[in-house]
Amino acid sequence: MIEKIRISLWDIFTFFMTGVFALIATCIVLAVTAQMPKSEVVVEFLIKLPTTYIIVVAPIVLTLVGLLIEPLANFFERYLGRFIYFWLPKDNQTRKADEVMMEQYIKENGFGDLNGQIEKPFLLCKEYVETKQLSTTFMVFLARYGFYRNCSFILLLSGVVYVITEPNCGAFVWFFASYCVSALLTKRANEFYSYQAPTVYSAFLIDNLNWPAKQLAKDEKLSAETKEN
Repeated sequence: MIEKIRISLWDIFTFFMTGVFALIATCIVLAVTAQMPKSEVVVEFLIKLPTTYIIVVAPIVLTLVGLLIEPLANFFERYLGRFIYFWLPKDNQTRKADEVMMEQYIKENGFGDLNGQIEKPFLLCKEYVETKQLSTTFMVFLARYGFYRNCSFILLLSGVVYVITEPNCGAFVWFFASYCVSALLTKRANEFYSYQAPTVYSAFLIDNLNWPAKQLAKDEKLSAETKEN
């Protein structure tokens, strides 16, 4: 039960931090475009807010904002990001080779009667690892991947909005800088995503491989049962 709560908290934390990042980016864009209210007005507004709003309502609203940004960032990455960031290097080849090797072994040896019949074993292995609570490390990688991907989308969007709002030299410099930083965040997100499958496969194999100690325990149990009979 505790593990399940931790997993859900990773998602909530990612959405919340995405909302916070979106708020910061929005404030910066409003400030540089001279549309931000005066600091005295903002401070006065915050002072008048009830404590409940700041402690309870604000985090909920920021989490909901992050929840709304998530599918937009996912759509952007899937259909546009690969073209916009075409120059980014691909996955680590060594890690990719390990992933392919483990996936092939699992397909051929990990599913009993279904050996060789499941073409994409990742989802089944992931469900197995989650159900048996063998590891939550991959959830950390997934959460960080989602956060960096969302931040990359927000940052690039802020540059686009700035250019559209005030098409001047400073806006284009901001857009170029936001594009470069957004690309770095995308690269970081891809790195964390590439860790997910090897981590799931590793946890699955650790629980299913016939390790010497595990095999010895089985032999001793079988021997004891034979003597009893």
